Amino acid sequence: MVRRLVAESTPPEVVVCDVNLPDGNGVDFYVDASPGLQNCQWVLMSGAHDLDRVEKASRQVGVPSCSIVEKPISLRTLSAAFTRT
Repeated sequence: MVRRLVAESTPPEVVVCDVNLPDGNGVDFYVDASPGLQNCQWVLMSGAHDLDRVEKASRQVGVPSCSIVEKPISLRTLSAAFTRT
């Protein structure tokens, strides 16, 4: 969906992405897609075993910052993630 929005010149303002996707890896998607979406807020969700990998990816040169939250996640925590970016 993110790629479709970009192709239609309507880039998303926010992307909330799980790290373990059924069709790929959310960290790889973030690293690949986020440099082209500099004005987009990113929130990556993951289980505790993935958090170190997500944090390392978020510090790569050219990749905009993101909020990282551990699942399970409450709506309050998700809302707070947008104030940290």
